[in-house]
Amino acid sequence: MTAKILEAGLHRIQKEPLGKVNCVWIPGWGGTAWSLYPVIEKLSFGTHYLLDPIHKKQLGNGQDFAIEDMAQAILKSLGNDVSSFHLIGISMGGLVAQVIASTAAEKVRSLHLCCTNTGGHGGHSPINRETAKLWTAPYQKGEDPLRRVLELCFSKKFRLTREFEDYLGHCRKTPNPVTGSTLKMQWEAISNFYAAPYLESIQVPSFLYGGAEDCVVALGEKERIKSHLETISDHMIEGGHLFFLENPRDFEILLRSNIQISMT
Repeated sequence: MTAKILEAGLHRIQKEPLGKVNCVWIPGWGGTAWSLYPVIEKLSFGTHYLLDPIHKKQLGNGQDFAIEDMAQAILKSLGNDVSSFHLIGISMGGLVAQVIASTAAEKVRSLHLCCTNTGGHGGHSPINRETAKLWTAPYQKGEDPLRRVLELCFSKKFRLTREFEDYLGHCRKTPNPVTGSTLKMQWEAISNFYAAPYLESIQVPSFLYGGAEDCVVALGEKERIKSHLETISDHMIEGGHLFFLENPRDFEILLRSNIQISMT
């Protein structure tokens, strides 16, 4: 699989003739375009555009970071070259995708929200509190920070597999790792985001995907999304938070089918 770097932060991977089915992928908290390569590698269709997250250095001094800032940065990166696309947002990326689908509906052919939430505005906790405690607890001497984060993103069964170790190794090789300051900035943006007005204004065909053993997204988030976007189609797949890596074939069948539905 060959990826073409179109510009800083924008990667393109072709699986079929350019422009036939354009998919834009937005990673979650701490994720990068590189972390999504193994997902795209297992797909058999489409032209896929992967976005790196906005970094603190891209913002003006003293400027707060918001989910809306990432949405605007992504639209700017895509420019006019990708005039319409199917939008896939993963976890935090799902919040960004909600904003884009609401504010740039003329570009979005369908919306696919994976393992995402509605933000933390007003003190609401969109992330499972126990998982958040484990992620933010002080590290023990010799502990591997990346392993701690990723283990909670997969089912207990998958953590014992060679595939999990391979993905861990892949993520260690990212050429553009997210800095600690960016991670903090992203976490604060999630905590301040309020999804309701965006979800309620979305008109494009929308699909919601979740892992049956997801211990990252707080209980009730799926129902909160559906209460604000009643037309969204809901799908559950075996696996943890990153279910699409545990069961790529099941995910591809659903994603491809839903994209085809949205195009009819």
